Amino acid sequence: MSEFHDLYDDEFFIIDSDDLDCVEEKLYGFVLSDGRVCYDANVENLTGEGTYVLIKVSNSQITVHQDFNGSYGLYVYNEDGNFAISNSFLHLVEHLKTKYRLSLNEDYSKLLLSCGLCSMVFRETLVNEIECIPRNYIININKSDKSLNFKKIDYKEHSIDLDSKEALKVLDKWFEKWVDIFRSLKSRTNNIQVDLSGGFDSRVIATLWLSANIDLNKIYIHSSTDKNHNHDVDFKIASKIADEFDFPLNKRVISARVNYFEDIKTILSMSFYVKLGFHNQINYRFGRTDEPIYFISGVAGETIRESRLYGGKTPEELKNYLAGHSKKRDPSFEASTKRIIQKTLDNLGEEFDIRDKTSYDLTNLVYPETKCRNHFGKLTVENYFSNKIALTPALDHDLHKLKVSTPECDDNHLLITLIILRYCPKLLEFEVEGNREFNPETVEYAKKINELSPYMPVEREFISGPDIIKRKSNGRRKYNWGIVNSYLKEIFYSRKFHMEYLKYFSQHSYNYIANTIETRTYFPMQNACAAFSVMKIINDIEISNYGRYDADEWIESFSLHNYPRDINYDAYKLLLNYATSRIDVKNYGARDNSVEIFDVSDEKAKITTPKWFRKDDGKGSVISSIYGSLKFKIRCINDGKLKISLKSKDVKDANRNRFPIFIDYTMFRINGDDCFEDSFLACHDDPFVFERNVKDGEVIDVEVSWLPFNNKSKYGNQDNDNFIGKFQKKFLK
Repeated sequence: MSEFHDLYDDEFFIIDSDDLDCVEEKLYGFVLSDGRVCYDANVENLTGEGTYVLIKVSNSQITVHQDFNGSYGLYVYNEDGNFAISNSFLHLVEHLKTKYRLSLNEDYSKLLLSCGLCSMVFRETLVNEIECIPRNYIININKSDKSLNFKKIDYKEHSIDLDSKEALKVLDKWFEKWVDIFRSLKSRTNNIQVDLSGGFDSRVIATLWLSANIDLNKIYIHSSTDKNHNHDVDFKIASKIADEFDFPLNKRVISARVNYFEDIKTILSMSFYVKLGFHNQINYRFGRTDEPIYFISGVAGETIRESRLYGGKTPEELKNYLAGHSKKRDPSFEASTKRIIQKTLDNLGEEFDIRDKTSYDLTNLVYPETKCRNHFGKLTVENYFSNKIALTPALDHDLHKLKVSTPECDDNHLLITLIILRYCPKLLEFEVEGNREFNPETVEYAKKINELSPYMPVEREFISGPDIIKRKSNGRRKYNWGIVNSYLKEIFYSRKFHMEYLKYFSQHSYNYIANTIETRTYFPMQNACAAFSVMKIINDIEISNYGRYDADEWIESFSLHNYPRDINYDAYKLLLNYATSRIDVKNYGARDNSVEIFDVSDEKAKITTPKWFRKDDGKGSVISSIYGSLKFKIRCINDGKLKISLKSKDVKDANRNRFPIFIDYTMFRINGDDCFEDSFLACHDDPFVFERNVKDGEVIDVEVSWLPFNNKSKYGNQDNDNFIGKFQKKFLK
């Protein structure tokens, strides 16, 4: 049993309508209450601060609360009077698959495969019967009649004009609260990490710790030094700020010891049970610290500065923009993306009473209501599982009461400019990564707002905190990013996973993912993890519908090293028959007619010249490949008639009777010209045959792709009655 099971039992729940009396009151995650990090379900003053789902139980009612950002997510199945709820989408699917029939949300699956970082869908999930509840909802369950209802919380977001004394009062409350949090933590521990980059968001948070009057030599101020994602530019800017304020960068003072995990399933499960189906970047956690590390960063800073998503696009422009990205992954994904983004826009319009379908207000909501919770929310939960307590000042509910700009200054950076100007104006003088800047006119306007009620700095006693203690981690680190990435690459490239993927999606999309694995340096497995998410859910949906075998170790079952355990070799060879293309090539004519096969794209393709293919009318060759697609050239020897037959392997049963295997040929091109439309389903005795006259020395270019027989295979290229009749006559006697 994996080490993850202990965490799994503690951190995820199922509330099932069939078993309500067993539901226990519990806090999952942590609550930030009155400046303290609390892990107790009896916490008071629940305002949405923290990363949590809280279940409260009374004699008659169960109430499920979530944090301001909806970080875990609440996932609900509610069909035919039965319901089930969980804080993990994957956990809920695995619970439901043995009880009810589920179905795949195909549009969502194609969006997830093409969205890159994370999903931007408001309510829908990979399963049609499961809904994600909005972040500002409480779930109420009546135990007596097993009824389910939802209560919407009014956080009064963006309700206060920024150019008012009330706004400055709210801002000061936010600032002083977070300064006090820094000071309170520093008095007890050195296990504090802050990030500093060259961007806007970490600079806003820097106003807090630079004003806290704490020993900055004894906290970990982190700035990335690699060259990924413009980090080298970030580090140069951060270094200039560090020199100005006289503090060290990347000085490791954290003393918490890491207890490293011993099996790879724990590392993957910690992320999959949080992120699967919503977030594609897996931040591998290789262990759990023996005491908390408090990580305070500028995550979700876009929510207090980005008033116009994607450069001010209308809903229609946003939909087309995202659909264009999907089309690059696979042309068939474009329509699905348009449909599901339109559903999100419609749902947001209904939820927030926006009737104008062309309003920028709709696109402004996409980020905070979808991407922010799926990206930063899931990341804070993932951090929590490794005992890294992520505190997010930019997601403070008080701060979100403020508007981010005014009619007189319609700059979506006005609020953050005002924060920095009011509490640490020196930070405005440094450049911003990406050739951005604080607009001088916006700075002048912020000065006018600030003058309405200037901030009076508070004298705070200096806090040094505990002495620095260096401690070694427990055990030996067994895994790193390279090892885990290699493991997942092996699974993605395995023939077993490849063919499973191609049952539902195209070779084009598989090739796109494979290319990103080899070319991306920043989270190279990002797109592959989307494929794992979709295929895992498809597997569970098939179990729910057909009761097929349920592998306990689903993702591991694709590893080549696990074939001896999961399936014997003879059975594995039999399965490959269903994926193997056989192509017979012969230049008919005189005895010395033949063909030369060269420039074959599949290095492992098998090319033979069997005796039965060498007769007085010429010598032919047989090509066999399991790769799924093939390119090769044929050089014809002597004038003749070239015949190419697309078929399946000649497979016989135990009595030496031929057993039908069908291959779905999805593309066949000769010299760049398509030889059939759509696809052609062929078997050994009913091949697709191409013929043409050829000259001596003529070279023919061949491209072919195929899938095993699957639920999308078409019969349109055959005479159905004749085809079925021949099948019955030959094989179903």
